[in-house]
Amino acid sequence: MTSSNRVRFFFFNVCMLFLLFFSAKTYASIGDCLVCHNNKEFEMTLDNGSTVSLYINSGKFRSSIHGKFDCVICHTDYKVNIHEQKMQESKTDNKEIDIIAKTKGRQKIVLLSCINCHKKEFNDYRQSIHGKVALEGNHDAPECIDCHGDHYIRPSDDLESTVNPSEAPTTCAKCHNEALLMARYDINTYTYITYEESFHGKKLKLGSGRVPACTSCHGVHDIRAPEDPASEVNEANRLKTCGKCHTGASVKFVLGFSHNMPSPKVDPLIFYVGLIYKWFIIIMISAMAIYVILDFFKTIFVRRS
Repeated sequence: MTSSNRVRFFFFNVCMLFLLFFSAKTYASIGDCLVCHNNKEFEMTLDNGSTVSLYINSGKFRSSIHGKFDCVICHTDYKVNIHEQKMQESKTDNKEIDIIAKTKGRQKIVLLSCINCHKKEFNDYRQSIHGKVALEGNHDAPECIDCHGDHYIRPSDDLESTVNPSEAPTTCAKCHNEALLMARYDINTYTYITYEESFHGKKLKLGSGRVPACTSCHGVHDIRAPEDPASEVNEANRLKTCGKCHTGASVKFVLGFSHNMPSPKVDPLIFYVGLIYKWFIIIMISAMAIYVILDFFKTIFVRRS
């Protein structure tokens, strides 16, 4: 090796060491974070005195859809020294600034983290009924992690995903089954029950993989109120929505299902037929049980006599 080559080799190694040192000081990998966060007893005490777990299951995280990413890609509010919390400027446009300005705390951090990679999904969410509630500064609005989860997010076609069609009804029910929460927005809490009792819900329970779930009819990120003309379940759009599965469906057919519980005032025919059917089943089973019991005692009496 000539002297000039030695000099070049020396400077190359110096530059590489410098880059490694510099990057080590400004960039944290998942391994750095898991030194602490892989501890099941790792927790933080909040200002109100309650504690929150900071434990991350490294195995579950690595098998998630974000398992190959480093923590700081999503946790943009932290540098290498996590005790020096400092929010980074997120690359946002005017459409994103308005909703972010109305959010704060955890909700703001989640939106800032997800926006950078999921622009289309965010723009759909912004136009949805959930996004409009968030735009009002209302913190009841579900955010990304309320539906998808946080550290253990899986692809939607994964059966363990919280947004897989097999799990979507349960995920949506976390909010839509809450009576006090739904009462604030004059929304009934029968959505999950009526779905469960419908043909679709019963088929889903039997394990069918070809059953429409909430997102199949209402949309995914762009869920809108039924009164919205752009909603997939608006009366003007139901024929097209149901037609995705039910080819040739008529207008009467697609208007036949709703999330309203039948009552003497709402769908009285369905209510009374269902009531008669239930009582018929109860009477038949009770009569059969009485018959079996009487026959049993008769058999014992005959044998003793």
